Amino acid sequence: MLIEVTMPELDLPAGADWRLSAWFVSEGEVVYEAEPLVEIMLPAAALELPAPITGRLARIDVYPDDPVRPGQVLGLIEVCSEVLRTHSGAADGL
Repeated sequence: MLIEVTMPELDLPAGADWRLSAWFVSEGEVVYEAEPLVEIMLPAAALELPAPITGRLARIDVYPDDPVRPGQVLGLIEVCSEVLRTHSGAADGL
């Protein structure tokens, strides 16, 4: 199953210059729910977006310095049983 990573709707002035600053993981790497995934540069600050779910970053659609808009799909996370089992096993060992 694929889950979209989207730019949230923010209460900021329309037409503001929002840009993707950095991805904290590469395509194909495992991401964990709630951990920082991507950074967005706003006019006066940076915003870190967390991963919405544990999985593998399957695709990046927006790259550093690309403009972004609310609701835009930034990438896709693949939720697969292998990643969930590994993540669950790691948590059990703590």
